[in-house]
Amino acid sequence: MFHWACVSVMMLLMKRTEIKCPRCGQKTFWQENPSRPFCSEKCRLVDLGRWANEEYSVAGNKAPQHEDDTQNY
Repeated sequence: MFHWACVSVMMLLMKRTEIKCPRCGQKTFWQENPSRPFCSEKCRLVDLGRWANEEYSVAGNKAPQHEDDTQNY
């Protein structure tokens, strides 16, 4: 005999969590999505490229320069 609390827990575990892709806004599911929080590999790579091109930045004070950092190689 099932207890109703067990049924409720099972229903919660089976529920899929819907999220919006932070790049394009498309709705996707968190579960079974290897590119999460993005909707696809393409959105994930576009976002990574924007970080690499320094299109994004983290707010804060600029790090102090050390003598070794000013040398041109």
